[in-house]
Amino acid sequence: MIREVAGPVWHRMVRVVPLSFEGQGRLVTRVLLAPRETVIEALGPYAVFAVDTAMRLAHGAGFLAVQEVQAYLAGAEPLDRLAAAGLISSEDYFDTILNAPLARPNPLTGMPGR
Repeated sequence: MIREVAGPVWHRMVRVVPLSFEGQGRLVTRVLLAPRETVIEALGPYAVFAVDTAMRLAHGAGFLAVQEVQAYLAGAEPLDRLAAAGLISSEDYFDTILNAPLARPNPLTGMPGR
């Protein structure tokens, strides 16, 4: 319904430039220790942001309810730099489920989040 009503706006919002990524590497999750915007700015030169994060940057709203920063990186060096700067945790977070069906606790506050 929303797609039909939005028409050209919807198509402009979801226009995607196709890129080919090799399925190599591993999924890493880290706790943000700084505001999302600060982490995104620090990752900018090194990352290709996943669709939800890219939509938030371009249009102020994403598809998912959670406020995670999702990005593709060519290596671990940017994560090490951000951890050394105190922007993200230096240890991997145990939860690697990207799209949890239920609200899960915010790792910073311990309160339910979504």
